[in-house]
Amino acid sequence: MVSTESERLAPALVQELEGIGYVLREPIGKSRLSKLVAAAGSLPEGVTRYLATSDGLKHSKLFDICGSNEMLKPYPSSSLLPLKGDGCGNYDAVIIEPGLCFGAVVFWDHETTKAEHLIASSVPVYLKLLVTFPPSERWSSDGQSQDDFLRAHDAHAARLLDDPAFRAWVGDPGRIFTLESRQPGPGEPLPKGAREAINPFTKEREVFMPPPKYRTPPESR
Repeated sequence: MVSTESERLAPALVQELEGIGYVLREPIGKSRLSKLVAAAGSLPEGVTRYLATSDGLKHSKLFDICGSNEMLKPYPSSSLLPLKGDGCGNYDAVIIEPGLCFGAVVFWDHETTKAEHLIASSVPVYLKLLVTFPPSERWSSDGQSQDDFLRAHDAHAARLLDDPAFRAWVGDPGRIFTLESRQPGPGEPLPKGAREAINPFTKEREVFMPPPKYRTPPESR
């Protein structure tokens, strides 16, 4: 097992997670960790520390936090590793693309197919904020994103939020689905996977494309 004390989450954080009802699993094994590294390309330190403490976290009333078994399933995108789903196809996900954002946790929306906003600068900080502040407390009264909350409670996240490279990667809201540039005419077949609907604002017929296909890690092919 990958389980030496120096590779684990802080004992105080583990106690807090257990205190709100999360049940720990066995730490990840070296063979399993090797498969995950091979699938992801590289893993942030925060992810390995979490998995070396518990290969997933279960809860009787809240959504589980993914372990390696869930992480080895198809990803939301080639740059993201799923961390916690919300039951509607959206994920809190870890950025595994090398660079400035590596290891940060973002909210990935299945409708816009992009990372909509930053949640935490790393997985350990994500878990700490999870046990300290319910998600409903993280949004400002004027309806803005949780950026102000993060500036107050996550110093590393604050630096990310101020970096133009990070702002180019995450944070700009997108349309629901991707609108086809050319609308098929009446009676013309729709592109595969598309759907048509009436835009509630313009009252015009529009064709919407589905999200891109999930990436399939090597060992699940």
